[in-house]
Order: sequence, then structure tokens, then C-alpha cells
Amino acid sequence: MADVQVLVLAAGRSSRFGSQKLLHPLTPSSSVLGETLSQLAILGTSVGVVCSPDNPGVIDLAKIFGCESLVFPEVSPGLGDSIAFGVSKTSPQQGWLVCLADMPWIKAATYAKIVARARGSTKQNSAIVAPQFQGQRGHPVFFGVNYRNSLERLTGDTGAKSILANHSAAVDFYELDDPGILRDVDVPSDIR
Repeated sequence: MADVQVLVLAAGRSSRFGSQKLLHPLTPSSSVLGETLSQLAILGTSVGVVCSPDNPGVIDLAKIFGCESLVFPEVSPGLGDSIAFGVSKTSPQQGWLVCLADMPWIKAATYAKIVARARGSTKQNSAIVAPQFQGQRGHPVFFGVNYRNSLERLTGDTGAKSILANHSAAVDFYELDDPGILRDVDVPSDIR
């Protein structure tokens, strides 16, 4: 059992993009999801990719990177549902690093710093670590295992914002020099 479980949320429809954005080339040798998984490889911990059964390309790419495919029974109706599903399928000792698959510009060092901060927290299983860039909160966010029940009850497309709001005093806002924590891919022009 891993102390930290990485959950990569990749079960969405990509409706604003017009095609499967996660498999879209980002560089000549890497896709959006491929770059995200490549950066996460530095952690050396369990990575689960929450994906939908109608996207075998995402499932195949997860396997190439040695990740576990956590296949949502259908297309996920929202980030909250994807988080709840991923949490219900995993049992880390300390908590979950919840990552968005469409944020390929987050530096590998950023992922490592957030996990190290969570591992070193005096709150241990009650830790929430949220990165910031110039005072603006970004992704990914770490949630300690004490938030399991709250995470498993999430639904809809607002992700875990309600947990951050309800436990704002517990959130460790970690200022990092990485604008990638704010940048995702929604439409093709985001890649250019």
C-alpha cells in the first residue's frame, strides 16, 4: 500500500475541445496526458488514472506509463464524481494527490514539493496542501486520508472546492514558482 495515491482525472468528455484533448499532441513526442503522466513519474508512487471505458487510448497510455486505469463505469458526469470514484477504489496510508489530466505544464518538481510538504505535515492524515502561484490557488491538491468520506461523497463538476471551503482553516496554501499550476487545456488554442 502506497503512502500517497496520485489520482489523475481523465474521464471527461473534452466537449469544448472538439475531440479527445488528452491524446492531442502537445509536442512532437508527447500528448497532453502523456506529458502530465511523464511529470508525475518523478514521484515513484502509485498513480491511478480515472478514465472512461469509451476512451481506450487513455487507458492504453496509462498502461504505457505504468499507471493503474481506474475505469469509471461510464463517461464521468463531473470532476466530483471522478474524484469520488478514484478515492473509493484506492486505500493510501496518508492521502491522495488529486491531479487534472489536462494540466501538462505543471513541473515535475512541483508535484514532488507538494507531496513532500504533505508527508512532512504535522497534521499528517488531516493535511490539505494546495499550491499557489502569485497568490492564486491552482492544482494539484493533496487531501489526507481523514477526508475520505467527504471525497467519496463528491458529485458534479466543481471538484473538491466544497471541501476546501469547509476546511479552509486546515488548508496549507503553498506558494510555488510554477505558473503551470494555473494553466489547463480546454480548447485547441490553449495548446498554442
